[in-house]
Amino acid sequence: INPQDSSIVAKQRVASIISHEMAHMWFGDLVTMKWWNDLWLNESFASWMGDKAVNEIFPEWEIWTEFVSSDTNRGLALDGLANSHPIEQKVNNPSEIEELFDAISYSKGASIIRMLENYLGEDSFRSGLRDYIKNHSYANAETNDLWESLTLKSNKNVKAIMDSWIRQTGYPIIHTSFLRSKNNVEISLKQERFKYENILNSNDDDKTNWQVPIQIQTIENKLNIGAYDKNWEPIILRENSKYESINIPINSEEEWVKINPGQTGFYRVKYPNSEIPKLTSGIMNMQIPSIDRLGIQNDSYAFSKAGYTSASEFLSLAKSYKNENNPIVCKDLADNLASIDILIWDEDFYKKYQNFVKSIFNSAFNKLGWDSTQSESDHEKLLRSIILTQLGKYEDGKILNEASTRFENYFDKSHDLDSDIKGLVFNLSALNGNTSTYEKIWELHKISITSEEKLRLLIALGKFKQTDLLIKTLEKSISKDIRSQDAISVIASVTMNKHGRDLSWGFIKDNWKTLSKLYGGGGFGLMQLVSLTSIFSNTKMKNDVEKFFKDNPTPSANRTILQSIEKINLNSIWLNKNREDLKKFLNPSNNS
Repeated sequence: INPQDSSIVAKQRVASIISHEMAHMWFGDLVTMKWWNDLWLNESFASWMGDKAVNEIFPEWEIWTEFVSSDTNRGLALDGLANSHPIEQKVNNPSEIEELFDAISYSKGASIIRMLENYLGEDSFRSGLRDYIKNHSYANAETNDLWESLTLKSNKNVKAIMDSWIRQTGYPIIHTSFLRSKNNVEISLKQERFKYENILNSNDDDKTNWQVPIQIQTIENKLNIGAYDKNWEPIILRENSKYESINIPINSEEEWVKINPGQTGFYRVKYPNSEIPKLTSGIMNMQIPSIDRLGIQNDSYAFSKAGYTSASEFLSLAKSYKNENNPIVCKDLADNLASIDILIWDEDFYKKYQNFVKSIFNSAFNKLGWDSTQSESDHEKLLRSIILTQLGKYEDGKILNEASTRFENYFDKSHDLDSDIKGLVFNLSALNGNTSTYEKIWELHKISITSEEKLRLLIALGKFKQTDLLIKTLEKSISKDIRSQDAISVIASVTMNKHGRDLSWGFIKDNWKTLSKLYGGGGFGLMQLVSLTSIFSNTKMKNDVEKFFKDNPTPSANRTILQSIEKINLNSIWLNKNREDLKKFLNPSNNS
């Protein structure tokens, strides 16, 4: 970290990594897993404990909201696929070990730890954890050893609850129905396994069920998010074949009710259509806490991707975030909108989609502008960066031109750039730039002395529209001019550019021997490289990806390959099912 030049995002990332690795002193070193099937005892705990520490030091960063976006939602996204795996996974050979280092072992595991802490209460959970560490110090442990300690200190059957989360793939969708009166609402809940392949209309009679801790929040009974509230003892939903009911007091029939407050539960909640206007009202007037606003839209997006609802239902909800002022909520919403953006690059209504997304983020820009003030919080600085990125990404002419002007002034040393907007200025200048811009970015990269600045500039090289410049960038990625640990970020930048997607895949295939030599041992690098193929959305590309990896076996990324092929297939089906719905929704009269 360079105090003068590091962005808030970089500071948060570094704090998170340092805390995660320090947590391994207890979870991994002092107490070590017996075998690789319990990898999560190392990685999930380090992820959760690291964030817990950072939250205590930097409460203004809203780490638990960031955790939901970066970990819970990431785990939910992966675990909704057919090609996922349980947290506790049998391991027989080294390639299977490499495959375990994914969002299930890290993010899902950390999320269910947070869920369990919320259910047992912070004091009981801490006491059980201390007992576990004391009993197994300088020795090896298994998952059941942890459950025994937590059961002893909480007087709850932890193993019975948690085995359903540790030993099964997937997680539940909670279906709800509401029966309202003036002072009471009866909520009926039923669980079934959430699957993205639901969009295939398969009549899957999956009877998997979980013991689900359920909490419910109303406007008058806001929980202390991230902490345990003894007045709100969670109920456990156990069966998947019938509804269970709970009565909640309310002050009016129009009062919003939010299930899974704080997004502590590792599940999604499907509300009946009659409840959506109440929730959107709570979103628009910012009465619903930020962490819950994030969860509502993320569930809605997932339901549209899995065919439980239409794309337009998610986009209708997205419109209610025009007043959003939390950067983490904005970023999560923007990522979901971008996932749709990637799939409709070639559609004739794409320009209308760009205008629709810009309409969501415009009002925030009007309040923030380009320049920060001394009195601004970190959140306001982060929000500006996200809003400007979105408006530029969707090609707002004024934003792109201002970015280009600021870049030129920075290059000429006539004006400095605020560290929190540097990356976006480089990216948008590239999007709006030419060969001269490219050479200036590369020159800055060569003279830069910090890794953060170098990576900002390298990623910008993937944002140009010109084919020849993107090919040059791809060639540079595996040259001696770019560090091998940065190469995948450069290739990814080109891949996520609609002008570079196909170029990038061709480059990966043509240079697979080199790339495989660099990253073929497995780990995050190889899995990230392989997963870039998941943005395709037609059968032709699915067949091409499938054939390539059949001809070039990659054992340590085998599950990632299967996940990518599954995603391509789901993308294709989603687009075919939602094309007409999107056309209709994006009629200009709908976007006021």
